[in-house]
Amino acid sequence: MPKHKNCNPNRQKPPTVPPHARTKHVEDIWAWTAFLRLYLQYVLAKKHHHRPPYDWIILGGQFLKDINHMSEILLFEQEVHIQLEKCAESLCCELQEGESGTIEGGGNRLITSDLSSTHVALSLGRFYVWYEAKGTVGPKRGNSCPYKIDIEWTLKDDYDFDLWKRNWFTKFISAVFQFYRYFGNEYRVIGTWKSKTSGNVNCQSDSTTTTTTTTTTTPNITDCTKKFPQEGHSRIYSNYMATRDAAVSNAKSLLQDRAQVEAGLKFNGFQCPQDTLCNKKHLENLTFTIEDIDVSWSLIVSIFSGGWRYQALIKFKWHAQFVCRSS
Repeated sequence: MPKHKNCNPNRQKPPTVPPHARTKHVEDIWAWTAFLRLYLQYVLAKKHHHRPPYDWIILGGQFLKDINHMSEILLFEQEVHIQLEKCAESLCCELQEGESGTIEGGGNRLITSDLSSTHVALSLGRFYVWYEAKGTVGPKRGNSCPYKIDIEWTLKDDYDFDLWKRNWFTKFISAVFQFYRYFGNEYRVIGTWKSKTSGNVNCQSDSTTTTTTTTTTTPNITDCTKKFPQEGHSRIYSNYMATRDAAVSNAKSLLQDRAQVEAGLKFNGFQCPQDTLCNKKHLENLTFTIEDIDVSWSLIVSIFSGGWRYQALIKFKWHAQFVCRSS
């Protein structure tokens, strides 16, 4: 039997939809009208008794993608990758030469929507996100172990107009919406998505260090530098602006910083090949190309701002070189 390591044995398991629950799938929901669609479902359960209420609304499509691209979730995902890498490193130290093992882990976090994703904030406010990870570590070669881990994410929220404790804006909205909580029946909102993480970890144990240092050969420094082209897709929202052109210009001004964040998240999880000299990684030649631009008018923000307000969404693709060299 391969060795197995549970990174968090006391974790709370993610919620699941009961087998006989009344469910409704809304994968085709338009992201910017999600809050209206979800509220309509909340009201219909109360007003139309001849229609059976749904216990669970299952999210999907673009709205779910907007949710799992929020900054708080991206930061949570980065922390999860670091935790799993440490767990893989711990298991690697327990393995023998040529041996492999498996790991698992999980956890959750309370996420609060920010105003950069207004349609998410108005739809969900605060919600929990769970992750469950399973993967393999090894086979061990010297002090190094490759690892591959699959991660399944679960979002769950109670649609019941509970208080949003974030800032003055959400507190004000919450105070207004408390009136509406008596005009509908609450239900549960759930959504799932998957991701992966992989790389190599080193285990510097006393028994293996002596062996490897006596057999190490120094590679040719001129052949040391290795480049690994990387790319990814992402999106950026502008601030709310008075004109469409201003919204597009604002989004474009944020593109470089966002591309650095997206490339940096992937760069943090990247591991150079375990070479005695070529083990210092660098991020170079970061560029991006715009794939699509969409501008929408925000009714809610316009009302509170006292004038027309637009937000631009730019979908882009970033390109970079992950370089491994001696220094």
